[in-house]
Amino acid sequence: MAEPTGPVDFDGRYREDPDPWGVHSRWYERRKTACLAAALAQERYAVAWDAACGVGQVAALLADRCDLVVASDLSPRAVELTAAHTAGRVETVVSRLPAVPALAGDAELVVLAEVVYYLPPAERARLAEVLTSLPGATEVAAVSWRHEAEDTWGSGADSLAELGGLLTRSDWKEHTWLQDPSFEIRTWVRSPGSA
Repeated sequence: MAEPTGPVDFDGRYREDPDPWGVHSRWYERRKTACLAAALAQERYAVAWDAACGVGQVAALLADRCDLVVASDLSPRAVELTAAHTAGRVETVVSRLPAVPALAGDAELVVLAEVVYYLPPAERARLAEVLTSLPGATEVAAVSWRHEAEDTWGSGADSLAELGGLLTRSDWKEHTWLQDPSFEIRTWVRSPGSA
């Protein structure tokens, strides 16, 4: 697994460009988000946690299917952008994975969009432990670009496979696995009250 050349300054990226990955404009991003929405096991959720919200594209989508969406990101600027994009339809908070914001403690659904491969191996392992300990969590959905970039800890496909291996050692079962040439979506489910 390759190591990044240095820490990623996400806040700096969002301050230089309010949409540094073209989430609102690129067909790849819109298509990936639509596929993620289709991969979710349930039509509605009480509480969802978008654990690396970026500019809020996924949080906005989840707001139509959830009673409460908690969107967090380690970048204060990204959280500001999400709040603006979702116009008060979601709760936003600055938080760094693998920490769980207090509002997300009751999440049924946890979405990890384009974030797992930015976490070093020890933090990925801790994230799996945290997800397993969330008492109400019944679904985890992760999406990632399948390839490797100089600022990630390996490829997106490898990071999702690793996360899946860690989750399925516990009481999680793989539910959906969608492989596109450019992105991958994997979801895991468990019975309510399994934590």
